[in-house]
Amino acid sequence: MIEVPSQALARQYQEPAFPISDTCSFWKGESAVICGILGILGKPDFRLLEVGTYRGCGLVHFHAMFPAARLESLNVLPEQAGIGGTEILPREEIGAYAVSVGVRYVQHFGDSRYFDFAGLGKFDAVFIDGNHHEEFVVCDSMRTLGALVAGGVMIWHDCTDRYPMGQCVQRALGRLPFASQIVKVRGTTLCCYFKPVGPIGPPRRFRAACRNIGQTVG
Repeated sequence: MIEVPSQALARQYQEPAFPISDTCSFWKGESAVICGILGILGKPDFRLLEVGTYRGCGLVHFHAMFPAARLESLNVLPEQAGIGGTEILPREEIGAYAVSVGVRYVQHFGDSRYFDFAGLGKFDAVFIDGNHHEEFVVCDSMRTLGALVAGGVMIWHDCTDRYPMGQCVQRALGRLPFASQIVKVRGTTLCCYFKPVGPIGPPRRFRAACRNIGQTVG
C-alpha cells in the first residue's frame, strides 16, 4: 500500500451544515480529500455508487461537492441481512437525511454479497462504507470492481488501526489482488484505487499529485 499526505489530494468545497445527530459521516478533513479524489475524474457529472447508505449523510456531501454527479446507493434491509449484519436501519430511515434535504439519488436495496452489480451498468466511482467486517469488505471490493470503468476510482472509508472495525477494513484491503496499488491517505481513514487504463495505470493528474510530494504511483 502506498501512502500520500492528505494535503496532496484535498480540495475545499462548501460543506453542508448537518444537524448534530448527523455529523458522524466523515472525520474532520476527510470530505475535502474525497472531493479532491473525485475531482481527479475530470468531469462533474460522474456516476457514483455508494455501498452503505445509512441515513444518507455521505450522499449529501457528494452532492455538495459535485451537484451534477449521478448518485446511487445500496443498503441492506433488516429482513435481507444474514449473520454479520450490524447497525441496519429500517427501510424508512435508510437515506432519510439525504431525502429530507432534497438530494436526488437512486436507492437500491440488497445484501452486497449477492446483489447484481453488473445489472446496474458502469460507474466512474465506487465508495465502500458498508459492513466493515473483513470478509464483507473483500467481497464488496471485488464484486464492485467489475462495475468500475477503466480509469475510475474506488474509495474506502474507515481503514485505520485506531479501532477494531477499522482494523478489519485494513486487513481486508491487504488481501485484495491490487493491494500494492491502493493509496492510503495519511492522517485520514481513507484509501483509494484508480482502476488502470490498460498499461497506462492511474490517471495523469493523480500521478502528478503524487510526484509533487515525492511519491511514485503506477
